[in-house]
Amino acid sequence: MEVHAMFKSLLVPALSRSSFPGALSAALSLAEQYQGHAVACQVRQPFDASLQPLPYPLEMGSISQARSLYEKSVDELTSYLRQAFEAAVKAASIKEISFEGEDIPDEPTAGWIVRCGDPYELVSRFGRMNDIIVMQQCQKVSGVIESELRQRLLTEVGKPVLLVPETGMPQFPRSALIGWNGSLEATRALTAALPLLKKLEHIVLLTIGDVRETYPAASEARQYLRFHGILAEVMTVKKSAGSVTDQLRQIATDQQTDMLVLGGYSHSRMRERVFGGVTQDVLKNTGLPAFIVH
Repeated sequence: MEVHAMFKSLLVPALSRSSFPGALSAALSLAEQYQGHAVACQVRQPFDASLQPLPYPLEMGSISQARSLYEKSVDELTSYLRQAFEAAVKAASIKEISFEGEDIPDEPTAGWIVRCGDPYELVSRFGRMNDIIVMQQCQKVSGVIESELRQRLLTEVGKPVLLVPETGMPQFPRSALIGWNGSLEATRALTAALPLLKKLEHIVLLTIGDVRETYPAASEARQYLRFHGILAEVMTVKKSAGSVTDQLRQIATDQQTDMLVLGGYSHSRMRERVFGGVTQDVLKNTGLPAFIVH
């Protein structure tokens, strides 16, 4: 039995005005490729839970006014995200369904859900029950919640995350550059990416620097892919004087690959290895879609 035969359920966290549309567009593209189901999820945090501890007490009038402004702001955000969802689904000619109490048709579909509660707990919960999470890379996130949530989805959910560049993902990728260092994270990323890799025309397994002797080499990873009917070429280069992210980006350009496949950082962010160390940069923007697994 093959692991991760395809991506049938895709979660798109509706986090902000800037990051949602691009992620949703990419998720709908994947849904079309795999006859899958894209679920857009917005979590509305209750006003009381959104309050930060203050060094002084607020008067009742101030609390009431703050609550009113907060709820108005959240309502406006919900309205914007919902409209963006409806427009994207219509443009993609994908059927919208509720997913709750409704049979799931064997065709691409999309659904919109809103929940009220702790955004960390709820989005992580939904993430665990989907095959892949789709988010947009952002130079600037909309706040502490979105920043922390993006980190948690990468490290605590255990599912692949597709990070779409701010320029979007106008079409399904045709090629990929796989960052390979033989680590557990890289191995998980390679395995989880099989449904994507099977659809690509050109794949490069890239090693920057040396691989530990106790770790599988890129040639072994290539053999593993061959077992799944996937052809790849191996490329080994020395680490440049600049950042690994810049080197990856340049090699991706030179090799004409339009997607990165990487293992995310290890449990302790202080112990990031080569490729794991680029995770923070990839969260911001690489100009390429990045498929990452922790």
